[in-house]
Amino acid sequence: MAVLVKPSKNELTPFFSAPLAALVGCWGLLAYAVFLYAQFGDPLAFAKTQAHWGKAAPSLEAKAFSLMSYEPIWKIFLRGPDGVWSLYTWELVNPAYFVASVALVVLGAWRGWLNAYETSLAATLLFIPYLTRAYEMNMASSARFAAVIFPIYLVLGEILARLPPVVSSALLGISAFLLGAFSALFAGGYPVF
Repeated sequence: MAVLVKPSKNELTPFFSAPLAALVGCWGLLAYAVFLYAQFGDPLAFAKTQAHWGKAAPSLEAKAFSLMSYEPIWKIFLRGPDGVWSLYTWELVNPAYFVASVALVVLGAWRGWLNAYETSLAATLLFIPYLTRAYEMNMASSARFAAVIFPIYLVLGEILARLPPVVSSALLGISAFLLGAFSALFAGGYPVF
């Protein structure tokens, strides 16, 4: 004979708290959508304006072939963004950051510095922009997308912890200088991508 047991308060909490957590986690995006609707009459204007950046994919097959052959990563090194190869173009940094980020995730997973959840999160956050916009945008903003993937910083922390203190201090100092320099350039009106 089955006995009905009333669930305890603790068993019901995840059922009721998950939607609230999702609402709190997405409040910024929701507020921005409300602002866009009030200003422009379209809550998804931020997504629709992406059509003005980059190039259009000729077909799904061509885009898939390009992504599977890693063309968005290596193509810019062959001719540069404007048809002229130059070592001093900021666009070369984007694919380099992407490749370095993938290498750090692989290293972290191989060495056991990242668990399965951190590895899958990092891989997902790397490959969502790669699969959706790398072809159209020629890997533009890939460095910015990679900068927010926190498991990469766990791997970098492990690497820095294993280096001699002088070397890790020098690397951190150079990073702090570059952060300040790029922030000053951005604040001064220079386009820093």
